Amino acid sequence: MRIPQNARDNLHLLTAEVAAQCLGLRKALLHADTNRFRQILDRAGYVANFKSGIQTRCIEAIAANGKMTERHRVRLTETAEIAHQLERITDKFRDISRQFLDLQDHQSFPGSRFKTPLSRIRETVIALQELPLPPADNHLAIGVSQSAQRIERQAKKLHCEFVAHLQRQPQNITDLSQGLLMANAVRQIGNALQEISECLLSIQLGQSMNMDRFRSLQAVKATHPGIAETQVTTVAETRSGSAVAGLVSKEGGPPAAIFKDGLKRKLKKERQGVENWHSVFPGLAPRILAYDRQGNQAALLIEHLPGVTFEQCLAEGSDEQLEGASAALRKTLQEVWRTTLSPNPVSASFMGQLQRRLPDIKSTHPEALADGAKIGTLRYSSFEQVVKRAAVLEKAVSAPFSVYIHGDFNVDNVIYDANAHRIHFIDLHRSQYMDYIQDVSVFVVSCFRQPRWDTRFRQRVWRVCSDMNKAARRFARQNGDQSYEFRLALGLARSLATSTRFVADPQISRNMLARSRYLLERVLETDSKRVENFRVPLKELIND
Repeated sequence: MRIPQNARDNLHLLTAEVAAQCLGLRKALLHADTNRFRQILDRAGYVANFKSGIQTRCIEAIAANGKMTERHRVRLTETAEIAHQLERITDKFRDISRQFLDLQDHQSFPGSRFKTPLSRIRETVIALQELPLPPADNHLAIGVSQSAQRIERQAKKLHCEFVAHLQRQPQNITDLSQGLLMANAVRQIGNALQEISECLLSIQLGQSMNMDRFRSLQAVKATHPGIAETQVTTVAETRSGSAVAGLVSKEGGPPAAIFKDGLKRKLKKERQGVENWHSVFPGLAPRILAYDRQGNQAALLIEHLPGVTFEQCLAEGSDEQLEGASAALRKTLQEVWRTTLSPNPVSASFMGQLQRRLPDIKSTHPEALADGAKIGTLRYSSFEQVVKRAAVLEKAVSAPFSVYIHGDFNVDNVIYDANAHRIHFIDLHRSQYMDYIQDVSVFVVSCFRQPRWDTRFRQRVWRVCSDMNKAARRFARQNGDQSYEFRLALGLARSLATSTRFVADPQISRNMLARSRYLLERVLETDSKRVENFRVPLKELIND
């Protein structure tokens, strides 16, 4: 699907208008021509009309095609964003014009200092004027980005010059302060051009892309010539802000590799987590094909694993596929736990984890964590008070041993290969030796909070959770873990409560917090010296 012709025509006219205004602004500054500044202020309506026409045509095209591919949708939305950023540039032209007109001494103002950045801005906008959509390659996007960086450096230089003038001539504070504002407007124009460069990248690649991510992608692809000709397709967006993409050949088919980028500290942990898994239990984690760092960002090129996520098995798979995946997962966990079992006791500190996340829960659902209440002589503790009391009790109980755990054991981080009847783990930045109940409780709650409530689906959820609990409880008995159910209650309570951060529906979040509180109150009724007698009412929690 091409960009609508009238949208492309308006974009051509809009870039011509922006280039003309930039030239007019440069001349106005060079000659202190107040009439030219007023002309720029008068042309706001022209730009608004062009932008509105582009965005309207793009929105109409999206609305008219219900089966539009992601690549085509990106073309239209990013084209509309280019129009917005071009209008933003002219907004800054008007800011500069108003700031100049407010000067006390027009003739003495060093307007010639703005000639170089404004010339660069105009050249960049003119390069956009004959832009084909989609672009044939990434050269224009890279060129616009490089221009944006030069403009930002020039704006910083202008800022420093006006600060120096201000220190030498404090009596001219009014006019020099206006100069600082004008330099800042130039810097914001550079930011708008950077945004346009990333829009061009996104249009060409068919998915949202920023320049840092593109450079990381090119760097990791360069280390593997076999995937140099692949194109990018969206796989997922993680809650932590990392983006996950598949590199697919132009002929289609499964991804040749997975590209993941985000904060360096998080991807460094994931890389280390993968390497640790290869050390303690080879074959379970994917191979890292390449790693690249760009400032505080990093990128991983990861082996693509065949199969589907456990979440897909649960939501879409047949009963036979789900049973196969569940059985393979339980078998894999048993092998991992037996292989990595260490006699060192450990505490997951579930209540400590929950206490650290309470502010986030409150900000998402402030009404769900109301303060305690008093009815007559009866005091009703707040959820926070209940957690605090449970944390004191938890200190007396720890796991009698530790095993190597996934650390973020949600159903979308488990891959099932039905052909090989094999399990793989992904997203491993939190892996460590810890209480295995951390993984069990996270897995159970991630099944429970799937957003489907029909009877047949909830029965599937219950079956998976029940089988997982039975397998883990059997492992606990075999290894003398008498506080398994007590700690499971704490782990489930923690996961039920913290998961509400990702649940928008207030009724569902209240339901989950109520179940979390119910478990904690059951825990608080337990004698800490007889925790082996505690039983988790799992069926009532999951299947009710």
